Amino acid sequence: MPAETKIVYPVETEEAFVSKILEHPDKAKLLVLDVFTEWCGPCKELIPTFKSLQMNTDFFDDRVQIFTVERSVYPDFKERFPVTSQPKFLLYKGGEEIMEIIGVDAPKLLNGITQNMPALAVEE
Repeated sequence: MPAETKIVYPVETEEAFVSKILEHPDKAKLLVLDVFTEWCGPCKELIPTFKSLQMNTDFFDDRVQIFTVERSVYPDFKERFPVTSQPKFLLYKGGEEIMEIIGVDAPKLLNGITQNMPALAVEE
């Protein structure tokens, strides 16, 4: 049985946020960032949805990467997102934020991911 593929990667410092999200080397890859508070239960509810998307999307790991960051890690997020039990999802491409989704809204999040992930490369 193959080893389970990791779906969500933590961002634990401001420097890691800059290098993994803002300066990600693959400018075409869609980066999904779950901004959470440590005690937020709903923030963990979408992991099975991500796993399903990963298993049912061709070359998902080559096209999309999902990260989590505690809101206090990045100073801008501490000011931008008040402490609530609602998760915040930010979609990034090429170091730029392209979409914000507030709350556990799986259809909106999945639509944002599928609409913004890079197309599959066509082999000749």
